[in-house]
Amino acid sequence: MQQGPGFYRRVIGDSVVTALSDGWLDGSTDIVIGIDQAEKEAVMARNFRQAGPLRLALNGFVISQGGRTALVDAGGGPNFNPGTGKLAANLAAAGHAPESIDTILITHLHPDHVLGLLDDKGAARFPNATLKVHAKEHAHWHNDAAKAATPAHFQGFFDVARNVVAAYAPRVELVDDNEVFPGVVAVPLPGHTPGHTGYRVAGEQGLLIWGDIFHIPELQLRHPDTSIMFDVLPDLAKETRIATLKTVSAGRQLVAGMHLHFPTFSHVREESAGYALVPEMWVAEVA
Repeated sequence: MQQGPGFYRRVIGDSVVTALSDGWLDGSTDIVIGIDQAEKEAVMARNFRQAGPLRLALNGFVISQGGRTALVDAGGGPNFNPGTGKLAANLAAAGHAPESIDTILITHLHPDHVLGLLDDKGAARFPNATLKVHAKEHAHWHNDAAKAATPAHFQGFFDVARNVVAAYAPRVELVDDNEVFPGVVAVPLPGHTPGHTGYRVAGEQGLLIWGDIFHIPELQLRHPDTSIMFDVLPDLAKETRIATLKTVSAGRQLVAGMHLHFPTFSHVREESAGYALVPEMWVAEVA
C-alpha cells in the first residue's frame, strides 16, 4: 500500500524549510570502509537494521523566504535507481511548481543529488532557477586530469556533473562560503567531494543542512572515523565529519541531511563511544 506524500515542513527563523523525499537507494554496508564486517553487523543489529542489503534514504529540501524559493539538491530522478525519482511529485504535493524555484543550491555534484535537476530529455527541469555550486566543486568535476586519475567505474560521475551544469548555462553561479540565499550561508564541508557544501539556515541557532556527512547514520555515528567508498578525499571527509559532529552536538544545533531517515530533522548527542542521532519530534502543522 502506498504511503502519503513525502514532504515535511519546519519553520526555521524567518524561513520555512520543507524536507522532500526522493525515495531510497538500495545499498549495503559494504560502502563503509575502515571497519571490519563483524563490527558492522553488531552495530547495525543494535540499531535494529540489517547489516546486509539495506535502503538508504535520499532527500532534498526547499527553503522559502521572503517570497523566494530555493531547492537544495534534487535527488537522483526516476532513472538513477528503482527507488528514486519521487522528489518531483513530493515537490508538487508540497505546493511548489518547477517554475516557482528561483535558486538551486547544490551540496555536491554526485548523480544521486543532481540527476533530478534534468527532465527526460536532459534539459533543465527548473526553467527559472539559477544553479549555485561551490567554485571548488565545479572545478573538480570539470578537471580532465582529475577524471583521468579516477577509477574507470567512477568516471561517469564527471560526465553527469558536466551535463547538469551545462543544462543550466548561462544560469550557473559559482559561490564561496558566504550568503547564497536570503538567510542561508554556505558552509564548507569538504572531503566527500572537494567542494562538498552544507547550508546553514538562520544562523548558528538555526538549521545545518549537512549534505552527505553520513550515508548510513547508525554505523557512522558510532564510528565517525570510517570512510565511504564514494569519498573523493577520504581522510579529509573523516576530519570534516568528526569536526562537524563535535560542533553540532556541543551547540545542540538542529541538523538535516540527504541520507538521514525522513523527515531528517534531528539533533546529535555525544556518547561514551561515538554519537547518537536524536530525531526531532514530529509535529502535525506549522505556524
